[in-house]
Amino acid sequence: MKKPEDELENLEGMLREIKIEPSEASDPDIKKKANEHFEKGVACYRRKSLEEAVAEFRQAIGFDSDYVAARNNLGVVLYERGELEEAETQLRAAISLRDNDADLYVNLGNVLSDRGRLGEAIESYATATGIDPKNAVAFNNKGVTYIKARQLDLAVKTFRKALEINSENPTIHLNLANVLRENGDNAGSILEYQKAMELIPGGDEETREGVEEKARQWTESRKDKDFYFYFHLGIIYHGVINDKAIEAYRESIRLNPNYSHSRFDLGILLSVKGDKEGAEKEFREAIRIDPNYSRAHSSLGRLLWKQGKHDEGLKECRKAVECKPNEKYSHVFLGDCLYDNGDFEGAAVQFKEALRIDHHYRYAIMRLRSALYKDLGTKKGLSALKDEAEKNPDKVYAQVCLAIALTTEGNTAGAGDAYRKAIELGGGIKGGKLTVLKEK
Repeated sequence: MKKPEDELENLEGMLREIKIEPSEASDPDIKKKANEHFEKGVACYRRKSLEEAVAEFRQAIGFDSDYVAARNNLGVVLYERGELEEAETQLRAAISLRDNDADLYVNLGNVLSDRGRLGEAIESYATATGIDPKNAVAFNNKGVTYIKARQLDLAVKTFRKALEINSENPTIHLNLANVLRENGDNAGSILEYQKAMELIPGGDEETREGVEEKARQWTESRKDKDFYFYFHLGIIYHGVINDKAIEAYRESIRLNPNYSHSRFDLGILLSVKGDKEGAEKEFREAIRIDPNYSRAHSSLGRLLWKQGKHDEGLKECRKAVECKPNEKYSHVFLGDCLYDNGDFEGAAVQFKEALRIDHHYRYAIMRLRSALYKDLGTKKGLSALKDEAEKNPDKVYAQVCLAIALTTEGNTAGAGDAYRKAIELGGGIKGGKLTVLKEK
């Protein structure tokens, strides 16, 4: 695990490392007061109370004028407020106190770029990467500044360097997509727009340690160890410590054999383990208890299909969609069956429905694209996707469908426009520079 002092974060969603930087004042009382105001400043920034954040960081600096992190953060907040001259002053003061901190040069570069001093900004980012050659934020922001300077080839090269360091950042992919599009590389821009959409941030992944702690807290909070206690315990372990999850689900079923959710979740994990017979038994039990259990029907259908029982598998997948039309997995599982059966047009309809429900569902995007490419002659399917976008111009899923249809037809410029609009409508990421806040 990372040590706390090795962590950093930027302000627009790109996870870097948060530096733990308390005041280094020699007087304990001054140090305590500086730290208190620093912490309040960070909290104010997090809730976007920028005026209050400015006041708190000023207070911290008032107690400890050499507090580098406070000066950095004050510079960042002033930058966001558009007070560029003082932001530059604060960041230069921080650099005078610590001239080997790459993040300070990144934030100074941002201010200089917005002040129109592009050459100085590029030099500041170069200093940052000289100190820290793996600083993806610095390369990203340097690329943005190259765009401002109309040096598009250099911008492309710099964004690609940033992605060599951090290929999982959607903002950098979006920036690269935009400059490729502006530089006339429509096909390249489409690939980057697709990657940006697929990487839009979701929830944090659970760790084994975190799951064990949640399980401990749940166990201590419940006096009654009934079937629901064990079902919920299974959910906590599910996907991280699967053996313990299976054990918990089995105990839940022992206490209440007719709880369909315990049956279904156990079936999922047995399927993951390769116990197809056990998984099928639990899915059928879940359906016996609740005949309209959509995900049990779709999971059973997928399992049967993979075993070569195509008629029965397809029937179960259709039943799943019938039971719950707004369940994305049911549409995808049915789409997969239709695709494997050669019905690419029917598969495309199902993948499109999955995207309507969840426009960030990367598997549905990939499968819809594949279905359309497999059936290029199906003008009806492509027209339906374009009609969807015309009827729902403000829906992300419709723009994604339009982009896929246009890509299939070879209209890469139009597809790029549609992907860009989808990203703008969906939110979650935006292009541009990234800033670095130092936390207590």
